[in-house]
Amino acid sequence: MCNVKCEVVRDLMPLVADDVASVESRQLVQAHLENCETCRAYYEGMTARLEKTPVPEEDTSFIRFCRRMESGFRLRRVLVWLLIAALAVLACGAGGIILSDRMNAGVSMPVERTKASLFHDVNGQVFACIEMQDGYGWYGWTMWKYDRECLWVTPEMPSLVLWNRGNTNPEQMEALQHVVWEDGRLYYVEQECDVVYDEENDLYADQWTTVKKPIGVLHWGTPDDFTTLYEQGDEIPDAPDASEKAGK
Repeated sequence: MCNVKCEVVRDLMPLVADDVASVESRQLVQAHLENCETCRAYYEGMTARLEKTPVPEEDTSFIRFCRRMESGFRLRRVLVWLLIAALAVLACGAGGIILSDRMNAGVSMPVERTKASLFHDVNGQVFACIEMQDGYGWYGWTMWKYDRECLWVTPEMPSLVLWNRGNTNPEQMEALQHVVWEDGRLYYVEQECDVVYDEENDLYADQWTTVKKPIGVLHWGTPDDFTTLYEQGDEIPDAPDASEKAGK
């Protein structure tokens, strides 16, 4: 084995250094190194370089790809949770708006819940004395409609009633702001606006006038559910303290 060429031994050295050479090859290299100082120095230099060279990770590019994927999944999870939180906030806000709208939107109150009668004070202001029936509450909401001497006054309540049960006092005194008692009959008072030309200032201006329209009949409720509180010729009782009861 001492006659083996140095080139052949040097080809076997990497296998010996990596401990993958056969027993025969390892013995051949060791025997040659004992007698060849040049190959021994070459082998020592080669093994020294191998010790200093770090062993690369297997399939480094795949590992980097996996790490990027893991980071992306983590970021996507955060984004998904943020999106869920944002949607929850939006849903709560929209629900609150819808709930508020329902609670502040009026619908006609059934007339059977109220018993109303008319009074007037010394100044001609007309009041409705409202007696709530069966424990229902009064919200102080009314809609007005005047048409050809017929006045509709419609009591209203929220379309959605939760904790707000209204004013549950058995008797309410409400001022009918557009109605006055004068000369033994009821009148509907409203403001009408006309546009007039001001020659002095060369401009158009709004001119408001108060108009009193006679009321032939006053209905409490809606055309489908109402009671008549006044017809022309009826007398309306005088209640001097009506304004005080109404909080005026």
